[in-house]
Amino acid sequence: MSANDQEPDNGFTDRFNLSAWALHHRQLTLFFFLLIAIGGTLAYFQLGQREDPDFTIRYMVIRTLWPGAGAEQVDREVTDRLERKLEETPYFYISTSYSKRGESLIILQVKESAPAKLVSDAWYQVRKHIGDIRGTLPPEVIGPFFLSAAVIWSLSLLIGSGSFGSSGCGAISRGGVGGFFSAGADLRA
Repeated sequence: MSANDQEPDNGFTDRFNLSAWALHHRQLTLFFFLLIAIGGTLAYFQLGQREDPDFTIRYMVIRTLWPGAGAEQVDREVTDRLERKLEETPYFYISTSYSKRGESLIILQVKESAPAKLVSDAWYQVRKHIGDIRGTLPPEVIGPFFLSAAVIWSLSLLIGSGSFGSSGCGAISRGGVGGFFSAGADLRA
């Protein structure tokens, strides 16, 4: 062997070559491959089946429209009345309201200490309390519309997935979720 035929000593010649070992020991390689594949398949079928974890939405949005009314009039005759009635809600924590020309928006939150199973009942009570005073609101008032955060989240998923009609998407893109309601959809309970 001449000096030109020798491989240069770069430190890699004494290392373990896994590919060469696997080719040399085919039966053992196949055994390990099947063992890992079967173990992975069994582990896959024992994964949890829930798509989403359990969580409780503790916010609700109440939106009311009164075309042509000023901000002070909306605040006095719609928002204040609704907020006073909402304070009777079980587990009521806080409400934040916004009144502007022709629109009232109230964000209601129930206490964190409210049991998760009773939160949906609290939302039912909200709808019931608002229904009780609906007749005392000015006749031009449209709504109130009730949105829990779950509905808003679901709407955003529908829009993002593209499985929502083009008229609804256009209305939402023009005016947010509020545009959805003025497009004619009604999620009142």
